[in-house]
Amino acid sequence: MEDNNITITVTDVSGSKTKRIEVSKNVPMKRLIPVLAKTLELVEGEQYKAQNKRTKKEYGDEDTLASTGTENEDAVRLIPKQPGA
Repeated sequence: MEDNNITITVTDVSGSKTKRIEVSKNVPMKRLIPVLAKTLELVEGEQYKAQNKRTKKEYGDEDTLASTGTENEDAVRLIPKQPGA
């Protein structure tokens, strides 16, 4: 049976906040990003986008860690969305 979880390191845009966590690799990013932001204790109410630091690819709302080829131990950076973006 395939494991549905993956271990990633999530960081803020500056790299000053970092946390290694295990999450489901099949959850859409639009649901996962708020959980990651809360884990890092980032500003509440702020909207974030996520980028895989290894591949430099930005995740879309419907992407999952599995669908984008995110590997175990990859780092995911949270970046504040610009107003109107």
